[in-house]
Amino acid sequence: MITNTQMKDLLSEVHGAGLDKSLPEDLQETVDTGWKRGPRGLLSPGEEHWNPVPTAGPQELMCAEIDLNDFRVDDDDLVAEPGTYLEKVTLRAFLFAGKCLERARTLEEGHDLHAVVCTSVDEDFLTHGSTVRFFLRRGELPARYEDLERFAIEAIALLGLNDLSNTSYRTLDELFRP
Repeated sequence: MITNTQMKDLLSEVHGAGLDKSLPEDLQETVDTGWKRGPRGLLSPGEEHWNPVPTAGPQELMCAEIDLNDFRVDDDDLVAEPGTYLEKVTLRAFLFAGKCLERARTLEEGHDLHAVVCTSVDEDFLTHGSTVRFFLRRGELPARYEDLERFAIEAIALLGLNDLSNTSYRTLDELFRP
C-alpha cells in the first residue's frame, strides 16, 4: 500500500479500531453486483455505465477508468459526530475498497486492479468526505498519483489485491498484510 503523509497520520489514529463490516446499501449493492468488463478492457464494479472510451494509450485508459469508477462513500449517518467522523469514514472507505478488490480476486487481471482511497482532512472534511476510485494498472501508476505528497488536504492510499490479508478481518490492521 502506498500512502501520503496525511493518510499515514490518519491511519495511525485508527490503529486497531474495530471495523463495522456493514456498508450502506448503495455501496453494498456495488460490491454484490461484481465487476463488469467494458470497451477496451475497462473494469467497473456495479452497474454498467460506460462513458466514451479514449482510443489513446495506457495513461488515458487508467484516467478514464478512475473517472468512471469514482464512488463517494455514504456518510450521512456519520456527520452527526465530527469527533469520530474521520476515523469512521476512512474505515468505511477502506472496507468498501477491500470488498471490491476481494470480488476481483477471480478475475484474470484482478492482481492489477487498484483502489485509491481519498479522505479530505482539511477544515471542510465533513463536506468533502471520502471517495474510492478503481483502476486497472497498465504499466506505471496514473500520472496524477505519482506524487501523493502533493495532495496536502487529502489523505490518500493506493492499494491492490496483494495488500489485502484476508476476509476475516475485525480491525483495519487485520485487513492488510503487514
